[in-house]
Amino acid sequence: MGRVLPRILVVDDDAVLRGVLVPVIERLGCAVTSAASADPARGVCVGRPFFALAVVDLNLGDGDGIEFIEELHRVHQGTALTLRGPGAAVRDL
Repeated sequence: MGRVLPRILVVDDDAVLRGVLVPVIERLGCAVTSAASADPARGVCVGRPFFALAVVDLNLGDGDGIEFIEELHRVHQGTALTLRGPGAAVRDL
């Protein structure tokens, strides 16, 4: 049986940033799932094993990043959450 990679969720409406973050995280040895907004991210979370970490933009095109991580935490309590915002340093919640 192969090694199980940590699962990371990246949710950001900035395609350029996602395009940078995803390969960097993958090179660190993680399995990355990315979404451009909250609705598709909700879809990848339903009925799946929890993510080790979620990196979520504060201002998503279709919703509030804080509301999304609150929803995610209710479903996947073991997920570490990091919220990022424009011009701000990454903040852990």
